[in-house]
Order: sequence, then C-alpha cells, then structure tokens
Amino acid sequence: MRSSLAAWAFVAVLFGPMAAGALAEEFRTGNVVVSDPWMRATARANFVAPVYFDLTLEGVENEVLLRASSPDAGAVELRETGDFDGVLRSVRVDDVQVPPGRYRLDDGTIHLAVIQAPVLAEGSSITVVLEFQNAGELVIVVPILGLRAADPRPPL
Repeated sequence: MRSSLAAWAFVAVLFGPMAAGALAEEFRTGNVVVSDPWMRATARANFVAPVYFDLTLEGVENEVLLRASSPDAGAVELRETGDFDGVLRSVRVDDVQVPPGRYRLDDGTIHLAVIQAPVLAEGSSITVVLEFQNAGELVIVVPILGLRAADPRPPL
C-alpha cells in the first residue's frame, strides 16, 4: 500500500505542473483578452458557481462587459462581491465598466456566477459567452477544477 501511495505522489509531482499549465488558455476578440478561466466543481445541480479569469483590455479606449450567458446553464450573472450595508455578499450588477489594463476577476471582486446548471464535474468544462459593448461576443471554455481547488493562476 505504501509503495502505491509513493508512486501516485511521484506521478502528481511529475505531472502536476503540466496540469496547472493546462489552464493557461487565452481567448481574444478585438482589444479584449480573457486568460486562465476556471471554476470549481459543484456537488449538486442548480448550485451557484463562480467563474474566475484574468481580463486584459489593450489600447486606450474603455470597454463595457454587458452580459454573460452559457448554453450549459440556465443563466450566468455578472456579480460583485463587497461589503453592502455591513454584510459581505455577492450582488448582481447590470454591466462592468472596464478601463484599459489587466484585471483579475476573483472572490473579492467582480466575477461571473453560473446559475441553474447541472452538476459540474471536475475535469469537464463549461462554455461561457461574454458580450462586450465594442468588441462583441467572446466565447470562452472554462475548465472545472475540484470542489476545493485553490486558484491555479500565477500571480499578476
């Protein structure tokens, strides 16, 4: 039993960096670049599941993320996490103003929320369509990591 665990540990160490590198996806439309999208698996259907990614707006013009959708879910919302009336919560926003630069969408900021989806299993993916005011639609494929996965993206 012990040698079996040691063998698996060796495989994880050997191939772990490749698995993390597999998330290094980049999607582009116009001057908008979305990189390293990811989300955690869900344990049950219709669970609200956040989607995170890095967003780069190249050039000098502002952009607006108008909405998101998915053929794999009933709805996708734009959300902001913050302190609202003394309570930390995630609330729906109508759109997201994006000035030029690079931004990380994660737990404490703007992110997407997949709603009314089936169980999302580790190792699968979900397609999300982002709609920008000027750049138009951008289809991204979001890999689904484990239920307790840590953010796999390299630091900004």
